[in-house]
Amino acid sequence: MEQAQAALDSGRKLRRVVVASVIGNGLEWFDFVAYGYFASIISKVFFPESGTLALMLTYATFAIGFVVRPVGGILLGAYADRHGRRRALALLIAMMAFGTLTLGLTPSYATIGIAAPIIVVLGRVVQGISIGGEFASATALMVEYAPANRRMTFGSFQQSAQAVGRVLSTGIGLAVIVGLPAASVHAWAWRLPFLIGALIGPFG
Repeated sequence: MEQAQAALDSGRKLRRVVVASVIGNGLEWFDFVAYGYFASIISKVFFPESGTLALMLTYATFAIGFVVRPVGGILLGAYADRHGRRRALALLIAMMAFGTLTLGLTPSYATIGIAAPIIVVLGRVVQGISIGGEFASATALMVEYAPANRRMTFGSFQQSAQAVGRVLSTGIGLAVIVGLPAASVHAWAWRLPFLIGALIGPFG
């Protein structure tokens, strides 16, 4: 009886680990695709320059998340080794959700001035740091919890989660663009994918 209960508890833990890891990695790519989808609108909302320069600044802000990834890998990898991968994964998902939420809630440049792009850049930095530590930590956690004969299978869920995040982001972005008037998309609806993405965080 005790063995059966232990097996049941182990299975529950494994499912939690898989779901949390998939959410964390999927949220990363969900946000990236959504950012690319609405980059032209983001450039007009948060950057005072016009045309090509504003779009270049938008993509430069996007690139910052990649630049700080190695820093995140070092810092959060050390945190995971010291405090455990489960705590690290919870922190990482919260950081990712924060980065996504900055795009969903930050007022425009016309409303709060230079603070708008600064907040967006800060959100990209936080998310980039979290992503730098997420993939390796979450993969290691899943492999450690997986049965000995299925470690590669469970490790592969991380790669699959990226595809799931991209598909969901594309579907929601397409629904926003096709299902709502262009004026509404430019005014507020472009924020919906980021708000939805941020809501995924607490479930993780």
